[in-house]
Amino acid sequence: KRVASVTGLTGGRVYYYRVIGGTIIGDGQTSTTLTSPRIPETLVAVTCPNNTQCSGCMFLDDCMCNAGYGGNQGNTCTACMAGTYKPSIGFGACGPCANGTYGTTMASVCVGCPANSNAPTSSTVITDCTCNAGYYGNFIDTSACVRCPANSNSPVSSTVITACVCNAGYYGNATDTCMACGVGKYTGTIGTSLCTDCVAGTYSAVTGASVCTQCPAGKFKSIVGTALCTECVAGTYSVVSGVSLCSGCPAAKYSAAGAALCTGCLDRTYSYVGASDCISQCNAGYVAGNFISPYSSTACARFIAVTYKPSLASVSTYTNAGLGTLPTYNPVGGPSGKGHVTFDRSFSQFLNSGPHTMNINTNGGFTLVTVMRVTGTRDAYQNEIIMNMVVSGASECSLRTQNSVDRIIFDMHNAGTLILRLSAPNEFVRGTWIKVVVTYRASDLIASLTVDNDVSTGTPTILWSDKASSMIFMGRNFLTVVQERPFSGDIAGLLMVDEYLGTNATTAIADAMVNGVDLADTTCPYGNQCTACATGKYKGLTATGSEPCTGCPDGSNSVTASVVLTDCICNVGYTGPNGGPCTACVAGTYKNTTGSGTCLDCPAGTYSTANSASCVTCPDNSVSPARSVSFSACVCNIGYQGMLE
Repeated sequence: KRVASVTGLTGGRVYYYRVIGGTIIGDGQTSTTLTSPRIPETLVAVTCPNNTQCSGCMFLDDCMCNAGYGGNQGNTCTACMAGTYKPSIGFGACGPCANGTYGTTMASVCVGCPANSNAPTSSTVITDCTCNAGYYGNFIDTSACVRCPANSNSPVSSTVITACVCNAGYYGNATDTCMACGVGKYTGTIGTSLCTDCVAGTYSAVTGASVCTQCPAGKFKSIVGTALCTECVAGTYSVVSGVSLCSGCPAAKYSAAGAALCTGCLDRTYSYVGASDCISQCNAGYVAGNFISPYSSTACARFIAVTYKPSLASVSTYTNAGLGTLPTYNPVGGPSGKGHVTFDRSFSQFLNSGPHTMNINTNGGFTLVTVMRVTGTRDAYQNEIIMNMVVSGASECSLRTQNSVDRIIFDMHNAGTLILRLSAPNEFVRGTWIKVVVTYRASDLIASLTVDNDVSTGTPTILWSDKASSMIFMGRNFLTVVQERPFSGDIAGLLMVDEYLGTNATTAIADAMVNGVDLADTTCPYGNQCTACATGKYKGLTATGSEPCTGCPDGSNSVTASVVLTDCICNVGYTGPNGGPCTACVAGTYKNTTGSGTCLDCPAGTYSTANSASCVTCPDNSVSPARSVSFSACVCNIGYQGMLE
């Protein structure tokens, strides 16, 4: 093809320009040196080699490689190798087939793998394509990847259905059916493994669970497998998640159902361990200690108490022997308007508590607390007797007013002989309520008398001895002929105990009297803690007072604060009705739950001894008959040999 007009040619040289599609392009490089200038020769289009093409090209290096062939300008074009491709005409190398495709030789395009399969970079044949996870198949025998059955999965490159295994939360054989774990069960592994019961403290509320969830605070689950957690019952709590049992609220606290924490009792109330409210007496399932159990271990029976209840006044009276009458009860009297007992000397009103043993020395001390007021006219010649303790006709101690001044006095005697007298430093005001506390500590012989905030202390000349069968009079002395004036006044409470009590205890007792708490109205009065029956014991609904808790039958147990025999349920490894008798599971059987369930046979490949909670699995590659009773029943499987030890 002739170039019609090219300017800028220099004589003696021929400049070649490429002409493509009628357009002059190129760089005008010198090709030939001529001896003389001449008109440019006529240029003829070349024929491109195999695997190249160019329309109207004048030179071979203008021929470009076909699609599927690679090479550079002026070089031979070679076919793209398998696993590579070149999509268009031109110069350049063949590129690798991308993931998920493959290519044969001379490929201008890579072929995509079938649906649900993939292949690595530079794959060359369809068999390089493998099925994605969750599918199986191959491209030798089939041309498609098949989805694993419902609720199952398979690894990448699986070729057969047996590679499909059940998902976590499902069990069975994927070639058949994968079934969802029921509520209260789970399986966290893939495969054919069976579902496992959620352990105590955890739950699964849906089917197909792969993990169990911990019970939240305020709830619990004590048995395996059940679907949901249960709210902590009133009187118990769980502050953390995942508990199998709720804890009982401690004494002086309570809780409603579903509590994560217990609430402290209000002032002037108390509670037993595991209480749902702060109340005034022990429930069934609890044993009373005594009035001041937070401070002392003294038994209730050693207390002598006077309170505002007229029924107590009657009970406290042993005999009057014609010496006087019972004091009267004022239901709206007392420091807080809750009542008091009034003694009137003009009617010889007094109380005789009857015989009591006061082991003052043996138990380490003595305590007296009273809240009272003196209302009668002072006698210039006679003391007024508030309390007098007598053994064999001799006074052992007395609380009285002084005859000449309004001052409280406490005398200590051994067999009628005075060993110490304590006198309050200041006078009291008649008609005014006062708190009187007397303590004696045997370890160092220190005695004290406190009237409101006035304190007097002293040491007896000798040890204060135990007092056997002492008679305690309130309101007068013990003699038939009254040598000292009886008491005229009101008592809101008077308590004596043969034990030394500290300031915290005596303050609490005095405060209870001021606030009208009846110290003997209940087996668990103000300030006391009722102790829950321990696990494995119960105390019936009809039981009263400080009766001890009863032990559960052998092979059974109960939770704390159980109230009936049927709260005792058979332990694991034992069977029988609630309340017993519970008998041990025989060898070859087991029971892994508490309660009245039956013992189950150990399956083949396991064994158990008597009262077993579970069966022991035989060693690997060995088996035993069902209901086997010992390790010796395990024998090697067919195809295995050895000595089981």
